[in-house]
Amino acid sequence: MDLNRGCGGADISCVEEPAVGGRRGDAVESGGDAPRRRPEVAQLGRIVPFAGTPPRRPDPVLRFTDPGRAPDGAFVSTAIANGRLRTDLLPPRDASWEQVEEFALTYDGYAYWSHVAELAGRSLQQWTRTGTLPDDLDELRACLFFEERRWHHFGEEPHGRAARYVASLLAAITSAVEDAESVLEVAVAAG
Repeated sequence: MDLNRGCGGADISCVEEPAVGGRRGDAVESGGDAPRRRPEVAQLGRIVPFAGTPPRRPDPVLRFTDPGRAPDGAFVSTAIANGRLRTDLLPPRDASWEQVEEFALTYDGYAYWSHVAELAGRSLQQWTRTGTLPDDLDELRACLFFEERRWHHFGEEPHGRAARYVASLLAAITSAVEDAESVLEVAVAAG
């Protein structure tokens, strides 16, 4: 085993740090603190913590806005556009994870959004900190889509806080669809 190889195959060297109160290279008297040796990447020199403005993450942009049809993409065969979404197409409150997955895949977040992962991450962070979710149906469905993809790749069902987040997304989607249906009913009745 080559002990001079570190993560990612980088060459590792050891940098000697001085004993307490000493300088690098000082002899250590018996009973004193011995210099510590720590690994360091040879090509990079001294490792310094990041001291600056973190890179700005890209803002998610809704690229497809036609409410009457879904964009082409990997999930087009199961797609339901927002304009065609009705409450009877939503999973029930006590739905199994399989039912939630099936519904989540009716919205292809990758086709609708640039940087859907960033959108979903921001939403999850907001919900974790404040308990609030986006108001926009596209954002809610994109977040549910991304959670389905996340847990699909984990190979398991969400549990604990993640399951509560998914349930919150579904409740918000249901509320938004019910609101849209009631507005449509009023418009038709006024006719």
